[in-house]
Amino acid sequence: MLLPWSTARGDDDPAPARDLRAGLDPISAALLFPLAHEIDDERYRDLPRTAVAFENAAGAALHGLWFDREEPQGAVERTVLVCGGNTGNATFFLPFAELLHAAGFDVLLFDYQGFGRSEGTAALASLPGDVAAAWRWLTEVQGRARERIGVLGISLGSVLALQLAAEMQPAACAVEDLFFPDEQLDRAVGAPESAAARLALSAVKGFLLPAVDPRRNAARYAGSLFLLHGAEDWLLTPMATVRLLAERRERTRGWILAGAGHSPDSLQVEEWEYREQLARFFADAFAAPTAWNEPHATFTVEPGSPARVTVEVTAPARSAVQLALVRPREGAASLEAHYERREVPAGTSRFDCTPPFVPEHVVATTLHRVELRGDGTFDPQLSPLSRSLREHAELLADWVGRPFDVTLLTRRAAPQPSGATAESRIESELSGEARWRWLKPRLPDFEDVDPRVRPRYAEWLAWLAFDLEAGERHGTANALREVRDALVDFVPPDPARFVTLGNARIDVGFRSPMTVRQLTGLWVDQVAHRDFAAARLTWQLLRRFEPRLDEATTESAPGGAADGG
Repeated sequence: MLLPWSTARGDDDPAPARDLRAGLDPISAALLFPLAHEIDDERYRDLPRTAVAFENAAGAALHGLWFDREEPQGAVERTVLVCGGNTGNATFFLPFAELLHAAGFDVLLFDYQGFGRSEGTAALASLPGDVAAAWRWLTEVQGRARERIGVLGISLGSVLALQLAAEMQPAACAVEDLFFPDEQLDRAVGAPESAAARLALSAVKGFLLPAVDPRRNAARYAGSLFLLHGAEDWLLTPMATVRLLAERRERTRGWILAGAGHSPDSLQVEEWEYREQLARFFADAFAAPTAWNEPHATFTVEPGSPARVTVEVTAPARSAVQLALVRPREGAASLEAHYERREVPAGTSRFDCTPPFVPEHVVATTLHRVELRGDGTFDPQLSPLSRSLREHAELLADWVGRPFDVTLLTRRAAPQPSGATAESRIESELSGEARWRWLKPRLPDFEDVDPRVRPRYAEWLAWLAFDLEAGERHGTANALREVRDALVDFVPPDPARFVTLGNARIDVGFRSPMTVRQLTGLWVDQVAHRDFAAARLTWQLLRRFEPRLDEATTESAPGGAADGG
């Protein structure tokens, strides 16, 4: 809630506007990051939607996107209201609309006041009223019954969704990346210096925080609740979710996502399981609002080095259960987590394990997209996207951890007047070649990598090429050409519209000056070697990054269309 959900702010909130907001409402100006820029992701262009508008209590017109499945007359309607995060606008949450719409739900996305296309100024005080206005549009304009509506809140939207759930009692409420606003506010704001900021902070603490307190609202909400959080979230500590799960057990489902950070990272780390979890939760809540039986686990610790932990699991049926044994990570928001993935029978069962730390909590979750190993354990079933991400992360970890011994090569370097500076430069050049020799046989074929992951390899190779550039005079020119050639296949076809998801970030556009630099170097090398056919293709690739290289420039450039090659 209190820090940007995305690293990109763009020019949608220019300095004069920020200064004006800071003068009128300094706390909201410091903590909210509205954006008008809309994401145009080709994967969601064909998703049927209708632009809608409704007013909040202050009279500001709020913009929404309505995804109606247009079920045949007499069909039971099921609707999910999505309360988005702190940065961006409704288009940033199209992946959630697509997921839920494909699972059989109507979906409403909307922009908070001052976000996206909505009128007014972004303010903390208006947020609960914005959510209430979206609810009224669903119930009064669309005629949706309370018991046929679910709410999904993400990051900032998590506490707003829980507040709405406590007040309106929808059938289901799912919240991702929950936080405790009182704790987060103190960390984010500290002690304001100006009198205006102190007054605004006092108002927020006195009036807004009690209303959106998730502990209070979770206790007031009688419906089905799903709390999920990525264990590697650096922005909002997953311990808030773990603590609330410990406080509310009835009609509550929990999931700590292994290896995932803050949303929207969860959409991709275990893509298939994430889609299945959200779809099943809302389907279960609508189908059986009173029947709710989740696996439950407890544990005991026998001291030792390492400590032996005995876990007791009670499950309603034979199922694949992930048990996340967790504790806070010292000096960081993310968790220390140890995962046991076990196929457990109906009833109560026990097993021993030896996590590398003494856990403080355990969260049990039934998983559905799994691959059984035949020994009572299982692995997650990964989508091509999730598998590509994991393989990239594992290869990068090996790369970072590898020393690449260049000691003998460095000692051969001739003495230089600049002494240590020259020696370290030679070492870097030779290290780059050693790294390429290591990476080359391990680099996957680009066709085996999900298109959404390929640009990560392009950026990696571009920086490796940069390390090799200065080494051409030391015999690394061939390696440099090979790296640049390999880079080409990993460049996205439309860099300007490419969307990258990550841990508390969403980047619109593959903006990589280093990739452009290496493609330019490749083109120069191809022209120098009179390989005009290849140079023409590289020039066309460059034009995707630099549209200003128009046809006229292309026609006259060496290796361009006018060059006979």
